[in-house]
Amino acid sequence: MKKTFVVLIFFIFNGTFACNSVNMAIDIAANKNSFAMVYFYSSDKSSIEDFTTYFNLDKKDIDVVSSYYIYDADMFRNRFESRKYNVTVFPTIIIYDGNGVELVRIENDKKTPIDVKPILENFVFVDKIFGNDIKNFHESKVFNSAIRVVQKYYDYSLLVSDKYKPNVYSAIDNYTIQAEKYLKKDKDNFELNNEKLSLIKLYKLAFTKDFITLNDKLNTFDTAKLNDSNKQYYYFLKYVSSKALQNNNIVSMKNIVDKLSGFDEYIKKSELILANTN
Repeated sequence: MKKTFVVLIFFIFNGTFACNSVNMAIDIAANKNSFAMVYFYSSDKSSIEDFTTYFNLDKKDIDVVSSYYIYDADMFRNRFESRKYNVTVFPTIIIYDGNGVELVRIENDKKTPIDVKPILENFVFVDKIFGNDIKNFHESKVFNSAIRVVQKYYDYSLLVSDKYKPNVYSAIDNYTIQAEKYLKKDKDNFELNNEKLSLIKLYKLAFTKDFITLNDKLNTFDTAKLNDSNKQYYYFLKYVSSKALQNNNIVSMKNIVDKLSGFDEYIKKSELILANTN
């Protein structure tokens, strides 16, 4: 009978870390500001040989993609972990962020090697984007930390190929649900945060380029009543939709955003969104 193993591989460039469960891999990823790669396999071969054979990845390529630590679990733990993470095909690679949110799952039924390196290169932790925000939510699950991760994943989606953007949007949906969960009506800042959440929920329309729907929804907001700290989100969305639709608002939008402090980053973001828009 072939044994089933679990290999834990981390996107940690400063060294490797021993662990004995998927949860520990995720905890390490959070603490080290990285993603965790978990490798489930069933083979009589060594894990690295299995990994390189079925995922078309040489040892030198593994060094390029990540540092790694291999953990061979016993049969009981393997069956438990496989069921817990709904792994039914071996070998399987799953990449998680530091809060256990699944970013991509790559399954191979051992019929044809998969060229996995281009997939993995879409899911490398970008410190410049995420900073400590995933770690902060790991340590303190509150509205502000959740909504920060949502915003950072939207930025991250601009770096990912179109094929894998839905994976990132799925992670965004997960954190949006968390933000809603931690939005407390009995807090003094409820109205402020609820307005912020309503605007950031519209980000998906901008990033998926549904500008007509976005513009219609933005028109339901009373700009005179917007909280000052939320105006940046509204005018970012209004700017990108106006520019995409080339409507009459673009001149007035430009005049408004020129007066907003720190809006240059939103303009750059708008340009990236619109770069491939027909």
